[in-house]
Amino acid sequence: IIYNKHGYPYREKYKGTLNGDLWEINLISGKYTQLTDTPFTERYPKYSYLKDDIIYFCQPIKDVFQLMKVTNHNFTQPEQLTHFKTWSVRDISISKNTDRIVFEHFDKIWKYNPKTKKSSELKITINEDCFDSPIVQKNIIGLADTYSVSPDGKWIAFSYKYDLFAVPTKGGDVKQLTFTQNGIDQITIMKDNKTIYFTSFVKGNPELFSLSITDSRKIKHYGWENVFINRIKCGLNNQLYLSLSFKNKSSRLAVFNPQTENYTLLIKNKVIWTDLVISPDSTYALY
Repeated sequence: IIYNKHGYPYREKYKGTLNGDLWEINLISGKYTQLTDTPFTERYPKYSYLKDDIIYFCQPIKDVFQLMKVTNHNFTQPEQLTHFKTWSVRDISISKNTDRIVFEHFDKIWKYNPKTKKSSELKITINEDCFDSPIVQKNIIGLADTYSVSPDGKWIAFSYKYDLFAVPTKGGDVKQLTFTQNGIDQITIMKDNKTIYFTSFVKGNPELFSLSITDSRKIKHYGWENVFINRIKCGLNNQLYLSLSFKNKSSRLAVFNPQTENYTLLIKNKVIWTDLVISPDSTYALY
């Protein structure tokens, strides 16, 4: 059996400890043999069905995986069979009768003929009429992407399908709070049981927002340049704690001041990966 170990199928130029190599196992002796040991990744190995000494596989050449061939296990001098400039060769399948190869190339299927040594797109025509309705309907019961329960336990704020909603814990009508479809990541409800802080995406970056459950039309946006919000949490002292990342610094701990609408870094020179736990008297914190 021949197989690839490790390696990223979509990181052709990756060099590191998890780069992929080709291995072979002899089922009779139980011996494993490493076939390749390059800085990059080799993937998708296949034995030839017509000749015992030929192996096909993929190897990155410049920016993309190319289809390769070796004879007599000589991986120091592989033969390059394809010469694509963009998009990689992936997921090789080989014919048992002819050694013809089909493979994925972006959003199409291609074929390689070992006799002519040429590759070409495999034209597929499906004579089929599709009359499915383009409208997708779902019956939503108890589904949420993320949620937060109010401190008094009376209602829940949750996100679903890119927006923010609220519902009483006893059940009842669901109230939609946002209508932007920008996506909701983090949600926390403050001790007043009305104020909701949440993170939503602005041009792909998570930023801080707030609103009141009593008037969700007034949404505040706290946008700081080159500041990304990883996590938010309401402490026992009713302060909002933020995990921030900057362009050159990641996961810094800060406390938010709603009066100044700004933040203060608590620990400037350490990366805080874990959640923050604050003592009831707010004198110390664990992380």
